Amino acid sequence: MLCLGMPYPVRVKVVEKDLSKDKAWGISYDDLRLIEIHDKQCESERLDTLIHELLHLMRPSWREKEVIRVANYLTRHLWAQGYRRRPPSGSSGSRGGFR
Repeated sequence: MLCLGMPYPVRVKVVEKDLSKDKAWGISYDDLRLIEIHDKQCESERLDTLIHELLHLMRPSWREKEVIRVANYLTRHLWAQGYRRRPPSGSSGSRGGFR
């Protein structure tokens, strides 16, 4: 699929798991079209991590500082507009707000 003239993966699988041993909030695997997100984050941190890892897949040439800056910017604006993940079936809801 082309987006803004660049090829991006159409589907990316996102898995939540304990990444404590990796000392990471998230890890992206371009070849697998997979993102792993640490499962012990509040909802706003999870959103930031997801955007951050998607940016790594979309713009692999960007330096980490740029990825962080853009992810934080997008997260703050999306959070301020009320974007939240729908709780999974049977869940009691969100685990926190933006810090």
